[in-house]
Amino acid sequence: MELDVDVLFDDGGLVVLDKPAGLAMHGGVGVRDDESLHGAMRDAWDIEPGFAGPSFLGRLDRPTSGLVVAALSRDALRSVEPSWREGLVVKEYLVLVHGAVEARGVIDVPLAARRPRLRGSGRVEDARTEWRRLAGSARASLVCCRLVTGRTHQLRRHWKAAGHPIAGDTRYGHEARDRDLGTTACGLLLHAWRLQHGGSVPRLPHLLEAAPPARLVETARLLGLGAGIPAPSAG
Repeated sequence: MELDVDVLFDDGGLVVLDKPAGLAMHGGVGVRDDESLHGAMRDAWDIEPGFAGPSFLGRLDRPTSGLVVAALSRDALRSVEPSWREGLVVKEYLVLVHGAVEARGVIDVPLAARRPRLRGSGRVEDARTEWRRLAGSARASLVCCRLVTGRTHQLRRHWKAAGHPIAGDTRYGHEARDRDLGTTACGLLLHAWRLQHGGSVPRLPHLLEAAPPARLVETARLLGLGAGIPAPSAG
């Protein structure tokens, strides 16, 4: 598969991409590996011999767009993984949710483990999402979310639990509310927007941003929330 993604950074065995919505990160049910981001990157980049890469730091759902960090070698992976695991890399998402929300808040709702080896085990994991409203109305709100933990489908499950499902979410969302809002055909309005750190990952820039996709920008504007779309950071 020809790789059609924006490359935002490529140096020292680390690559940062802006993944489009609809592209699976790995092969799986209904998706061959050569149809996934993993397979496409193996064709497009030189991977260290014997390394089962690219190895992704974090994982985005197929319908989620935005920043993906990939290591092409063992050394590159070791340079990032400890800071990522310890929460020193701040991960922020732009999300359009149903209904009016407060100016800021925290969703601190434990979630059933969904990783393959733990699914169905009954194990519950702590999960924490911090957020602030960027723009809002009675019908919908544009929010910036910071992941403090990184559980499977965390933002999608947390906003459902909070009573404000993410617009366009066909799995955890609300079809009738999407119809009323006009977001049925928009796709999941969830975008991995920004990564930043205070120098804990010398090989990566301190700040990386993926511009909000057109579908999110246009939907926000139609709903009167366009003023909340963040401008690119200087530098």
